Amino acid sequence: MTQMSLEPLDQFLPPSTRSYIEDLILHQNLLVHVTKPRKSRHGSFRGGNKKKASVINISGALNPYAFIITLIHEIAHLKTWQLHGRKVSPHGSEWKNIFSKLMHPLMQNGIFPDELRQLLAKHMLNPKASSSSDVELSRLLKEYDKKIPELPFIEDIPMNSVFEWRNGRLFQKKEKLRKRYKCIELKTNRVYLFNPLAEVKVVRN
Repeated sequence: MTQMSLEPLDQFLPPSTRSYIEDLILHQNLLVHVTKPRKSRHGSFRGGNKKKASVINISGALNPYAFIITLIHEIAHLKTWQLHGRKVSPHGSEWKNIFSKLMHPLMQNGIFPDELRQLLAKHMLNPKASSSSDVELSRLLKEYDKKIPELPFIEDIPMNSVFEWRNGRLFQKKEKLRKRYKCIELKTNRVYLFNPLAEVKVVRN
């Protein structure tokens, strides 16, 4: 069994959470890696077996609140994996129940500011595959980032603005459809839906 030290995680965790995380993972066959900033996702989980440790990867660019939410999210995957293997959906009811149960002690111990705790309580009623999918929660979490985003959010740029996405492709912003913005890729004229909090480089308004 592979056992890891939690000391490398101390700089990323909110105060007074170390002992709780130790209780959850210290004696698990698990490795937790803090990675370079990731554009597509905050964290990931890969299940192991008797010979190979499970692995959790988490972006080191997250603020402490986003970091521990993501860590608990991935630990819930570990617990679900241990109980059910591949027999259930990764973000199905089994995972949701475990995630909510693991988050509950943190939400009762004054770890999160009141406003954030209230949004988290609402989010945990039916947690999504990613906290980024909950626009209201994601927006509030970003307010605790030390670094001010250098790029504007899609929701803040004018309608019909042309922007460059991370892969260099150009899009034009159109109307909002429910929770996401309809955007047209200029080269192919294909329609894509973007999260309101996606950071983009404006080419022209």
